[in-house]
Amino acid sequence: MKEAGFLEHLEELRRRILWSIVAVVIGTIASFHYAQKIVETLYLPLKGKVENLILLRPQEGLIVYLKVSIFSGVILASPFILYHLWAFLSPGLFQGERKTILPVIIFSPILFLTGIFFAYEVVIPVGLNFLLRFTGPNLLPTFSLSYYISFVTRFLIGLGALFQVPLIAAVLTRMKILSYHDLLRFHRHAILGAFILSAVLTPPDVITQILLGLPLILLFEISLAISWLISRSVKIKNKGVEDGKDK
Repeated sequence: MKEAGFLEHLEELRRRILWSIVAVVIGTIASFHYAQKIVETLYLPLKGKVENLILLRPQEGLIVYLKVSIFSGVILASPFILYHLWAFLSPGLFQGERKTILPVIIFSPILFLTGIFFAYEVVIPVGLNFLLRFTGPNLLPTFSLSYYISFVTRFLIGLGALFQVPLIAAVLTRMKILSYHDLLRFHRHAILGAFILSAVLTPPDVITQILLGLPLILLFEISLAISWLISRSVKIKNKGVEDGKDK
């Protein structure tokens, strides 16, 4: 019976993974139809600073279109993927665990899109404006399409992922795996870790690493505040229960 139950769960997982892959493929195909518009949108932060992007290889344009299509396809399919993830996990969760996990399923894509928006509207334009100041009068800034799109998407994906940090901190604090004091204890390590992570996610220059590292530190500070609020609310709730028992 146990083996049958395990095989049923395995079959359900396989089915939900296949549906998620189908959703990504459909999203990718739909995005490929608008790939040119997506690339043009990603080019906007550079508009007025660099006349044209160049192609270094004949296949470069196609490869870039495929990359942005897959990236957009995953974003389009993410609500469907998260639904299947929740549908698979929820039957095996306790009531309290459902109340903890469900907000993650809901707010995770919202925070990811917020990180993308912040990167596109703030970090990338500021970074480009700063970096292009060092071209000089006799230097003509010219970027390949592939390099520029990789530069932009690293920021978009990086900040989209990093905007999950407050949510992760909230969940871990709620589940009593992490506490406000634990976060406070690793405050200095988090600052160092922010710049190490930004060095991994960004191209090898100090300015872009700082541009990604500073928002990460801010996100850690927000996580610290959220963890403190949750810890405080739990303490107040526990105190209320104890006072009720004493009466």
